[in-house]
Amino acid sequence: MSSTSSLSESIRFFLDRAIDKITGNYSDEEITDFYIHFDTDTNELTMVDDNDLRLSKATLVSEDEELDMDSLKTFIKDILRKELSSLNTNKAFDQFNIFRPFSFVYEDDDTMEDILIVDNSTFIIGDDLMKDLDDDLDSFFKKLMEE
Repeated sequence: MSSTSSLSESIRFFLDRAIDKITGNYSDEEITDFYIHFDTDTNELTMVDDNDLRLSKATLVSEDEELDMDSLKTFIKDILRKELSSLNTNKAFDQFNIFRPFSFVYEDDDTMEDILIVDNSTFIIGDDLMKDLDDDLDSFFKKLMEE
């Protein structure tokens, strides 16, 4: 089994445990974020809620020597996006007894970004939607003022 395949399976299992715990532990809670922290020193992924309740923890082992830390972090974020999107598509979050919107936030030593935001029938994956928003708005207002 390749290293990336093993990492993907570990992340999938990590998310499954968290989803099971979220589904069973909340009753109309005002939770707004679930934080997924990657510790670069220990290669551990940990998910906690707003109240720092630990929902899942996994040690990720990469046997691929060519995978540097930046590549590993990017790979982890990509797998998290893919798996959370799949869970959302398969209606896994409909079982949550928490208010919407809520989000899954990835963080490590250098980064903090939304991986998935769920709000009723709307969900946003990643932060690509918000990239260059300021530039787009400035361009829009400039064009509007010219007319």
